[in-house]
Amino acid sequence: MCPVRRLARGLFVVALALPSACGSGGGGSGGPQGGGFPPPAGDVTRVFPPFGGSTEASTIVVRGTAASVDGIAGVDVAGVAATSSDQFATWSAAVPLTVGGNPIAVTATTGIGGVVSLPAIDVRREVAILGEMYAVAHDAGASKIYVLGGNDPRLYAFDEITKAVTVIASDTQGTGTTLKSAYPLVLDSAAGLAYVGTRDGSIERVLAIDLVSGNRTEVSGPNVGSGTPITGVGDMEYDEAGGRLLVADFSAGSVYWVDVGTGVRTPVSNAGLGNGPTLQPGGAVSITLDLAQNRAFTVQGSDVVAIDLATGNRTQVSGSGVGTGPSLYAQDIAFDATGARLLVGSRDTPARVLTVDPVTGHRTEFVQALAPGGGPAITNMISLALDLASNRLLIADTAGAAIRAFDLASGQRTDVWRPSRGTGVEATEIRSIALEDDGHVLLVDGRHSTGILRVDLSTGDRTVLDGGGTGFFVGQFNPVALTVDAAHGRALLAGATPGGGAVVAIDLVSGTRTIFSNPAIGFGPTFQYATGIDADATTAWITTSNPTAVLAVDLTTGQRSTVSDAATGGGPAFTTLGGVVRAFGPGVLFVGGFATGGDYGTFAVDLLTGDRSALKTAQVGTGPDVGRADGLAQSGVAGVLVGVAGNGVHTIDASTQTSAILSDNANGTGVRLGARLRLARLRSDGIVIVSDDGTNAVLAVDPTNGARIVLSK
Repeated sequence: MCPVRRLARGLFVVALALPSACGSGGGGSGGPQGGGFPPPAGDVTRVFPPFGGSTEASTIVVRGTAASVDGIAGVDVAGVAATSSDQFATWSAAVPLTVGGNPIAVTATTGIGGVVSLPAIDVRREVAILGEMYAVAHDAGASKIYVLGGNDPRLYAFDEITKAVTVIASDTQGTGTTLKSAYPLVLDSAAGLAYVGTRDGSIERVLAIDLVSGNRTEVSGPNVGSGTPITGVGDMEYDEAGGRLLVADFSAGSVYWVDVGTGVRTPVSNAGLGNGPTLQPGGAVSITLDLAQNRAFTVQGSDVVAIDLATGNRTQVSGSGVGTGPSLYAQDIAFDATGARLLVGSRDTPARVLTVDPVTGHRTEFVQALAPGGGPAITNMISLALDLASNRLLIADTAGAAIRAFDLASGQRTDVWRPSRGTGVEATEIRSIALEDDGHVLLVDGRHSTGILRVDLSTGDRTVLDGGGTGFFVGQFNPVALTVDAAHGRALLAGATPGGGAVVAIDLVSGTRTIFSNPAIGFGPTFQYATGIDADATTAWITTSNPTAVLAVDLTTGQRSTVSDAATGGGPAFTTLGGVVRAFGPGVLFVGGFATGGDYGTFAVDLLTGDRSALKTAQVGTGPDVGRADGLAQSGVAGVLVGVAGNGVHTIDASTQTSAILSDNANGTGVRLGARLRLARLRSDGIVIVSDDGTNAVLAVDPTNGARIVLSK
């Protein structure tokens, strides 16, 4: 057989020669040295994607390198002939993807016909990869679940029988107003319509969405209908028989009907209409209908109020001293007419489902089956849909980026729709990410109090690195910024403790957590909160708030010293700080920040003097405004930084002070980016690794074209 050579963690090169070169057929010595393998026919590597993963793109550009002493005649990538401008020293191929799995193998042919191959990876194409969705609705007759994408301006349909996903409406599907931040969602299945509330700037509307074409039309708003102004659609319910929507307006603290035929808005209950406790303007509100009794129920915080739809009178049902049982902090409410009960999703950790008796106001918590056998924990219940036929609640778990079902009999939880890659614990509140090596990253996740997460990028699998010691999020340590101190085999976390800011070290083998530097360990200036951290073999640098400063921490003693603050160094004074990286030599740091005078962006800090100067900011340099960098790293190109801000990845050429957008929702293909991107160091091949707290994913970004692929979710 021919040799298999290991190049790096998770990457193999298989070298196959012609039959005579492999020693077959002639029974000879196998080469001029006798008895050994012949030299391989050549090498081929795949640079992007570095591993298998998932994407929404219909095509992925696969690129890599190839070499042979005999030259390379061609490279085949999943049946597509690669192109090259340098005799295949570097090559690329645009490979079409079908929905589902796509095996992608790479085979290079040498100038004398030898073959060099890579094992296939699987790139899975998804129609949509969920992020922080805002609303869910259920069409029981069609076995379909409809989902609004929140910051992702799309309406999806998920078929529970076929598992097929369809994008019903988006900025490119159907016509009409964008669905960005649209909420809530109700269905008129008989008419083939969905109704949503939207805000375009300061203009509030109720839209109808055609479930076939995706076209969106204004049902009621500034151009359609008259009556009570729409100031903030907090929730809606649909009265199909009456052809009208009942709207709870969170901004005005009022409830009104909207006629879907005319758009006319008729007040039902507000501070001047009806008696009883009023809805608090500005507070989140949810509403549900009990048409048999001609009433509605609203919930704000812990208060459940019944509204008589004829008179507008309001009656306290539960909360504020009415009823007994556990307290609640409501996110959504549904009326179960069969059980004559209210079902409430409460914002807790983990989230809870409670029943409220509409007669007595008594509150009872559903007993949830314990994890892991009880199913995935529900982290957030922004929207509920009651499926009486299956005795379950469908839940839009915003933080979990999933549609989950809650069984009302057993408390069992199941994922209904959650595109994923990898197994193990879920990451639902990613605060920071660091590259451990080319095949692994570490995550700080706000939902895990026992350690950081280690992610295998080749499989997407996630495990908790927990060896005991200082706890997280339990009054001991609130970690924010993460980096790897490879010289000492540990991760470094900077964050807050009740006694002040601290740096915690985590042994990468045992997972043991110890406080390395805080007001009682090491000496020097203290801080309350950290926003970024980077390290070399001797020093860690931390960007902090209260005070706003750049600090250095000695990695042997834990001693802290000020690098730059309002009293140290000249130049623009920082008001807030983001990410930090030491790059391009030992004498300078780069930080993201806001400065006095209204400037913001990326700044250079001299490590000797503390002097601060604008590198690429809103007021200095050329290129697009890329914002304050929340994370920074040195790229694989000399003199170029990579940064993340908001939901985009950018580059800054330090020599020309020029910025460029590398990847965001308008640049680069792949999964749609959500929010709060965080940046790890780049892999040795220059591939950018980021985390996206909107989709709860770890992504690889191609620095040549901005393409994105999910490695773990």
